[in-house]
Amino acid sequence: MPASRFGDYLCDTPADLALSSFTSMRQNVNLSSVGFAIFTGDVVSHDQTDQQSRALVEYEERVAYETFKAQLGAIPVFAALGNHDTIPSGFNEPNSFRNDSQPNEMAWDYELVSSLWQEEGWINSSTAAYAAAHYGAYASTTKEGLRIISINTDFWYTPNIFNVGLIYECLNSTSRS
Repeated sequence: MPASRFGDYLCDTPADLALSSFTSMRQNVNLSSVGFAIFTGDVVSHDQTDQQSRALVEYEERVAYETFKAQLGAIPVFAALGNHDTIPSGFNEPNSFRNDSQPNEMAWDYELVSSLWQEEGWINSSTAAYAAAHYGAYASTTKEGLRIISINTDFWYTPNIFNVGLIYECLNSTSRS
């Protein structure tokens, strides 16, 4: 059964619901008092894989972050990647599975989202470079001094068959730094 204009319990958030949420926010919250926002990911529609494409993922991520910027103005948004923010969704292979001549299959997406976050002014260029090289994950400090650590939730997405390698790679890089 198709969802209504404002969605359904088991469907993605339709554009009308998201936009009405922003309208409601402006009516009920003094946005000038908001220091930052957190977005937990899953921008990309949850359609079947055969109905998705890299172009669709790029389009949906770009439009979502441009909409956040248009609706929230100067409020920084600290975003994370959800398990549906790649294609195929829910998979994230460790960089150690590849070499320089064969880059990570998802690197294009990490480069895209980190550049979008930087373009919107939410993270600086060094944080964007880090996020592009580290699966879309980064850390940033708000103007209020709160340290935000944004991780790609594919690290904990149970069906991701690459998780063992990812955890091993992260633990090794952490112990070296």
